[in-house]
Amino acid sequence: MPRRLATAFVIALAAASFAGCTGSSARRQADDDGQVVGAVPNSRVPTASSTSARRQADAAALTAPAVPAGQRPAPLLPRDIAIETSETQLGVQALLAAREEVAADLAGKATVAQRHDFIFHTWLPQMRAEQARLAKLRDQRLAREQRMVQAGAAQAGRDCELQAVEDRYAVEIDRERRKTVPILKDE
Repeated sequence: MPRRLATAFVIALAAASFAGCTGSSARRQADDDGQVVGAVPNSRVPTASSTSARRQADAAALTAPAVPAGQRPAPLLPRDIAIETSETQLGVQALLAAREEVAADLAGKATVAQRHDFIFHTWLPQMRAEQARLAKLRDQRLAREQRMVQAGAAQAGRDCELQAVEDRYAVEIDRERRKTVPILKDE
């Protein structure tokens, strides 16, 4: 029961955050620009100015579906998304969220299957973007660790050379001390 309450709170919080974002002038401007009205705020729609096919494909991959009539926006993407998270696991989480929303009567007239489909297709581009971000961070960390290993190996090499020089001069310093000690004792 506490999990449902927490989920209902998160859904209500997400709905409240979207509630003030649909001013009539902003909505009309979005309609005039050809943007998807009611889509998730971080979605992007390809524009006529993007001429590159790759840019259009990337923008289409990040486009979230429009909110169906009578439904609320999808809840926020779960925070436990990792690089290893599969689409199947995301689908299971979307199904759980859809069941909880339908059970709490927060999905409007949508069935569990309709709500699941909408949530899954909203979360999928967000998950892919998050996984790309996490992969980039992982690669940056690995590169930094590799640089640190190389710097450590170089420093260890310099330390070994320094120690060899100190050992070589230690013998000469000891020999010079033996020569000067009798002179200093006589005075």
